[in-house]
Amino acid sequence: MKKLYAIVAALCFGVAAFAQNHSVTFQVDLGSTAANSNGVHVAGSFQSWSPSTTSMSQVGSTSVYSVTVSVPAGQLEYKFINGNAWGDDESVPAPIQVGTNGNSNRWAVIS
Repeated sequence: MKKLYAIVAALCFGVAAFAQNHSVTFQVDLGSTAANSNGVHVAGSFQSWSPSTTSMSQVGSTSVYSVTVSVPAGQLEYKFINGNAWGDDESVPAPIQVGTNGNSNRWAVIS
């Protein structure tokens, strides 16, 4: 019986370690582009692609916007949105895009 408890405990610890989340900071520099009155957002596979859910905050008085979120390990796809709706999303440059379902997105691998 002790062996069974040891195996179950080992499996629980293994799953917990595998499912660990990581803090990831997204930043975008709008440069000379004015921030939309609805705010600056990031949407992606980490939050079900909702364009208005993950709001970014201006860093001081710069043109940089930032947000830190908790995500699981693995590949994630995302886009920056100067606004809070699809149509306000960025056009991702071809050399850095990846996409599923015909979309062109930015991507990162979190490990």
